[in-house]
Amino acid sequence: MAAKCSGNDPSDIDKTELWVSRVNAFSSEYDGVNWSANCVIGPPRVYPRYGDIRGAWAQGVCDSNQFLEVGFEHKLYLEEIHIYETYHAGSVRCVKARGPDKSWVVIWTGKTQDLSKSRIFKPDIVKTKFQTNELRVETDCSTSGTWAEIDAIQIVGRKYDFAMPLPEGTLSDALEKLVNNWKFSDVQFKVEKETFYAHKAIMLVRSDFFDAIFTRDFKEKNSKEPIVFQDISAESFKAMLHFIYTNKIPPNSSCLLLTDLWRVADRFKLNGLQALTVREIASKLDVNNVVDIYMAAIFKLPVIDNLDQVCLSYMSKNIAEVVNTSSFMKLPLEQINCILNYSTSQVRI
Repeated sequence: MAAKCSGNDPSDIDKTELWVSRVNAFSSEYDGVNWSANCVIGPPRVYPRYGDIRGAWAQGVCDSNQFLEVGFEHKLYLEEIHIYETYHAGSVRCVKARGPDKSWVVIWTGKTQDLSKSRIFKPDIVKTKFQTNELRVETDCSTSGTWAEIDAIQIVGRKYDFAMPLPEGTLSDALEKLVNNWKFSDVQFKVEKETFYAHKAIMLVRSDFFDAIFTRDFKEKNSKEPIVFQDISAESFKAMLHFIYTNKIPPNSSCLLLTDLWRVADRFKLNGLQALTVREIASKLDVNNVVDIYMAAIFKLPVIDNLDQVCLSYMSKNIAEVVNTSSFMKLPLEQINCILNYSTSQVRI
């Protein structure tokens, strides 16, 4: 089943919903057609109806050791699981996710019950720190003493590990007044030909990189001399300072500036800024800029994690328009083939 993605809200730019695409294993099934384990593949057929109805998985043995192991089209960082129960709901006792080492990791466990109605069961799962596309749902039919039927299973999650920084607030608005402000500053930076003013206490608590400089290296130097950084643009450094003080990216930042800012964030160990730049870029992608952003992501080290896939995904969905842009026509043949091959791989017959 193809993924369903959210709209234009940057905070949900890669949120994905997937239905089961395959059944890998099961404990038992009532029969191989009408109530088979394969009935859970795809969207629900029975829900919201309730009863012993063809089209949902029914167990062949009604004991406490029944299970389904299912797979999905893509690996996600799981946030939600929706289990469509259509007969004697409440039998699910444990949900597990396949971990990176192929072991099953428990993400929810609870007591069973017998409900005489259909429902969409949304267990309060432990959100995974790893991507997965396999679930094991364990059921206990002994509570009801008969079949506990499941119609469909859906997962909701993200393809990319976008850990957002702290929320905005009035404190960040106040601290914005201190960005590059010489008043009470106790450290200076020289980037290109510009001098930037900052405050060590704020810098070191926001970045382990600056903590190391101020608590170790800086003591050995003349603290009145500016700290010089090479291979960084003044514009990117200023934007990085803005984030350190406010937890926000400067408004109206261009996408190409944001790619430079990601690399500055990587150098100064600002993971929250890296996540924020990728999500901001993803929300601004269009047919005319996606090729240039893709090249900016992959042709300079370090390669920008996740952004290359975000761009490829966008181009594959809009390939008919992308191939007619001047940026695409100027690409090296190797990159043209890479983009076209990726787009072809996403076609569903």
